[in-house]
Amino acid sequence: MTASPQPAPQPNPSPAAPRPQGQGPQGLTGHTLRGTAWYLLTTLLSKGITTLTQVVLAWLLLEQDFGLMALAMTVAAFSDLLRQAGLRQVLVHRQADFHAWAGPGAWMSLALGLFAGLLMLAAGPVAAELYDAPAVRDLIWIMAIASPFQALATIPTARLETQLRFRAVAAVRVYRMVATAALTIGFAAMGFGALAFALPVPLVAVSSLVLLWRQTDVRLSRDPGFHAWRSLLGDGSLLLIGTFATTAVSQGDYIVLGLTHDAATVGVYFFAFNLSIQTITLATQSLMAALFPALSKLKDEPERQAAAFVRALRALAFAGVPLSLLQTALADPGLRLLFDTRWLASIPLLQILSLGMALRVVTGPCVSMFEAQGRYMAFIAAATTNAVTFFAAIGAAAHFGDVTTVAWAAAAHSTLLGPGYMLLALRPHGTGLRALRQVFAGPILAGPAAVGAAWWLGQQIPADTSLGLLTRIAVVSLATGVLYLALARALMPALTREVLGYAKALRRRRG
Repeated sequence: MTASPQPAPQPNPSPAAPRPQGQGPQGLTGHTLRGTAWYLLTTLLSKGITTLTQVVLAWLLLEQDFGLMALAMTVAAFSDLLRQAGLRQVLVHRQADFHAWAGPGAWMSLALGLFAGLLMLAAGPVAAELYDAPAVRDLIWIMAIASPFQALATIPTARLETQLRFRAVAAVRVYRMVATAALTIGFAAMGFGALAFALPVPLVAVSSLVLLWRQTDVRLSRDPGFHAWRSLLGDGSLLLIGTFATTAVSQGDYIVLGLTHDAATVGVYFFAFNLSIQTITLATQSLMAALFPALSKLKDEPERQAAAFVRALRALAFAGVPLSLLQTALADPGLRLLFDTRWLASIPLLQILSLGMALRVVTGPCVSMFEAQGRYMAFIAAATTNAVTFFAAIGAAAHFGDVTTVAWAAAAHSTLLGPGYMLLALRPHGTGLRALRQVFAGPILAGPAAVGAAWWLGQQIPADTSLGLLTRIAVVSLATGVLYLALARALMPALTREVLGYAKALRRRRG
């Protein structure tokens, strides 16, 4: 385990905020579950807004508009990494001395945000030339304006997470999603084309930053604390290297397709991938946001930390595996019902990519586990290996096949990614193979059986009208839920009772 550098002495640092009540074993679990519940509720709302926004934008914009944004994001995503530099994770990991680190962290965030913005300005013309798409430059330049404001949001976000104030963080997330969706649709309706994706970015960055800082008790001095920057960059730079490789994977298929195909083809793939990732995002973001701060509090109790991690993954796979498979079954009727014929080419891509998401669902929480353990070198090794194998697979697929071949390569890589990360995350405990069986055995047996039977049942319903398509979607969804729960009760009764118990507790709490 890599030791975290200690902060340089500072005169009269502010005392750490008192721990929230109930931070014993049961209290921490309660905070984590409540945090996950808040994030789940807001993520459900966010994903609903995202899906509705994509439906509307698919009618207002062209395939190449989506493709241009995807290509611009290949630059913006790497700039985001430099801007963050792993600071949020480092600050959460050092939460006992948060106030001593907040001032230097904020000034360093601002400096990194300005630097990242300048890099985006310089990279815009290069990317436009590389992709042979002049409009990409303008998209990158507009998003560069937001960089310093997004960087400054790191400190209040980390502070709220250390205090386990997940409700406040979730509320700001919802605001960002709603504001971005409304502005994007508005700009698209006014005829801005691909610019509709970029114009809301700086507007939302400024307003959400104000909301975040008003929620915290952090007070910053005028002293930038340069002496502490090196220490913050120590762990942050290690996280940055690993996250750089992870981001390369998230953008790699767009990069390869952008170099080998036109913007319209990239747009169809980007459209399908964005839909395929909705289920996994819904399942993992809710858990990850609450899981990392909670696991960090257990860093001195590795056995409890590992047990909490596996327990969370079991619940995640219980829901994530069947939902990803259901997404595959609903791709054809769903896209035919909601979108016009321009987007029918994305149906097979969505089906293929959704299959790959079933086991990838655990990848994000595994990254949180690496960070909470402080195993930054292990994370770097895993992420680098992941990036090398991904680019080899995607590059070969693009060279020897078409966009469908690229989708198959991405799905195959995703299938191996989740289990591989999980084995590495649990390697210090020697429980990886047993945990892998505990997490995936039941869902892998019950999920395909339930979704396969439900899909066959849906095929018996004529789908040549909108009502027929809607009926097929409803029947397949309902049948999947009933069959999966029945099989789950037989194959994994204890986990089923536990997950249903969480759902009942959440419903009572909302009531």
